[in-house]
Amino acid sequence: MVFGAGSVLAGGFFLVSCGQLPLQTSILMVTLDTTRADRIGCYGYDKAQTPALDALAEDGILFERAYTTVPLTLPAHASMMTGRFPPEHGVRVNGTMTLPPGVPVIAERFRDAGYETGATVAAFVLDSQYGLDRGFDHYDDDMSGAAETVLALHQYRNGKLVVDKALDWLKGRTAGKPFFCWVHLYDPHAPTHPHRDLFADTFVDRPYDGEIAFVDRQVKRLVDWLRDTGRYDETLIVVVGDHGEGLGEHRERTHGYMVYNTTVHVPLILKMPQALRAGRRIDSPVSLVSIAPTLLEVAELEGAFPWYTKSLSSGWRGEIVEDQVCYAETLSPFLDHEWSPLDCLITRDWKYIKSTRPELFRLVDDPCERVDLSEEEPGQLRRIADALADVVDVLDVVEGGQADLTETQRNVLETLGYAAGGNAPSAVPPPDVELPDIKDKIGFINRIEEAHDLLHGGNKEKAFALFQAVLDEEALSMYRKQYAKLLSLDGRNEQAISVLQPLYDRNPGNLAVAIEMGKFNQYLKHNKEARRIYQACREAHPQALEPRINLLVLAAEEKSWDQAIALGAEALALDNDSVDLHRNLAVMHEQRNDLDKAVIHWENVLRVDPLNKLAYEKVYWIKSQPGYSESN
Repeated sequence: MVFGAGSVLAGGFFLVSCGQLPLQTSILMVTLDTTRADRIGCYGYDKAQTPALDALAEDGILFERAYTTVPLTLPAHASMMTGRFPPEHGVRVNGTMTLPPGVPVIAERFRDAGYETGATVAAFVLDSQYGLDRGFDHYDDDMSGAAETVLALHQYRNGKLVVDKALDWLKGRTAGKPFFCWVHLYDPHAPTHPHRDLFADTFVDRPYDGEIAFVDRQVKRLVDWLRDTGRYDETLIVVVGDHGEGLGEHRERTHGYMVYNTTVHVPLILKMPQALRAGRRIDSPVSLVSIAPTLLEVAELEGAFPWYTKSLSSGWRGEIVEDQVCYAETLSPFLDHEWSPLDCLITRDWKYIKSTRPELFRLVDDPCERVDLSEEEPGQLRRIADALADVVDVLDVVEGGQADLTETQRNVLETLGYAAGGNAPSAVPPPDVELPDIKDKIGFINRIEEAHDLLHGGNKEKAFALFQAVLDEEALSMYRKQYAKLLSLDGRNEQAISVLQPLYDRNPGNLAVAIEMGKFNQYLKHNKEARRIYQACREAHPQALEPRINLLVLAAEEKSWDQAIALGAEALALDNDSVDLHRNLAVMHEQRNDLDKAVIHWENVLRVDPLNKLAYEKVYWIKSQPGYSESN
């Protein structure tokens, strides 16, 4: 299977259209985070407790070989919503990249056609700032309530709360109008729980399966609502995984760094209106980019998609589903640690993984990818490598936007292991340098994840010891920064400085590293050194806000009010919508007993963040002070 450049370019973009909008057709799309196809009953897993998903497969069409485009949440969902591979929608990693406004999403098309559009997402990694909220009348990414159900360091809502919110929206929609409802369930993502309250000890030794069983119950609640309200037959239901989980196979404990089937093979079930083609199973390899044109075609709406994006409509017409271009990638090894990135191409019989040491698997005989045939099959290796090159060479690469994260948001994403490391997301490996292969490095990642497990389990000292042991062997810049932050949060700022010092010495111009070095010194009251670091950042990064805010705080601590006010004015000229900036200015003016200016900045906090509880309390308190009204 070779895709010649001429043949793919000739296709250009194709249009999906079938005429008039059938107002009776609504769409419920449920995305299952971190869910392997081979851990669901209808995919043959006899230990599963997934009756709701199995019943949907009986009423629908099950795709036995569906593949994600990248084993990470945000870029995989971006592919589903745009019908594009990551290079063409611009979102290549989690946490730092946003969907460019020029890339169309299917929610916009549904909304423009008269659909009510609503989304409820379970994790901050899909926050509206990343761009997938476009086209949704209602986009619920509010993480309040998350701490009640999960570990405080993991900012996501459990499935019950998410489905509660989704049902609230569904119940409040306009009668007679079709809807496009997207519900994202995050629970199978690590750390996993056995849900003893629901399943007793069934999943104590396999909590990942317990999370999937829990998610199945949440899917049932959505399906039951459709049945109870008489909407089940008229609704297209899509259940799809965004990526899988390594679970130790191929030595990968979680996901993001490798592209074996453990993390790229995902469940995909379509329950058509009127249960059309119920019970059909399709073994053609298909990509998640197919979801977008398929949903539009069911709704009889037009959409323009790249040459490789094909609707799955032949599946419900009873015809053979054509094998699709199944491309997947991960840039995380390079962006996080300067190891070789991975690309892969999957055909009906073969899978090729491009890396420093490429791999070739004959999937028809070896679906678990145990035997690398790259040396035994040089001809096949060359042909499929050429095919992958043909695909990649004609992709219209789009530059993703850069997320504007607060310090708290960056910390949340790094805790989840999602923020990219020292390289910019647009960086590419140097062409003539042989980079380390992830297969040789995954053991270090596993040991860091083991340290996280120890930390979550309350065994802080063992966790810190393991962090230190790993970092003594391997640079791991991203995890060095993470470990330094953890030490600082534990009050060990001298040790945090020593851990971060090699990164700072290597590149003092790295803004994120320098800011952390400044903070650790500031916490130790080494204000002279902190000021030197921040001032260097201010000069090297004229548009950076954080060094100016931190210099402002230092000046305020020393009651150098004129200097602090001047730094505040400089920072406001850069960004008048920064919650951190207005909060610090408000505190500074309170310290100066200038309540008029303090309340102005607290009100600016509320302008940007209307749910900020502290700002509400401060405004109320200041305005209730004797004499405040006279001062205005």
